[in-house]
Amino acid sequence: MEIKLIDLKQRHLEAFVKEMPTGQDVGQTPVAVYMGLVVRAACKAGWYLEPAFKVEDVDEMSPADVRDLSASAMKIYSEAMGVSPS
Repeated sequence: MEIKLIDLKQRHLEAFVKEMPTGQDVGQTPVAVYMGLVVRAACKAGWYLEPAFKVEDVDEMSPADVRDLSASAMKIYSEAMGVSPS
């Protein structure tokens, strides 16, 4: 799958973080659930140019596609924020 993301602006970062969970429970979230949350938040914030999909499509994606989409979103987020993605 080819993944293309937008050139992030501050408004995109703010829209993304508003969709992400906060608090002490975040560290207890299973990885598969967290990756889905990342993809949905990035989709709602309009980060993905390709592939084209809607938030409700995430439930029927393969776990590998969700992993790849999540990794690409976290990479661009980390770059924008100046933090290591690991």
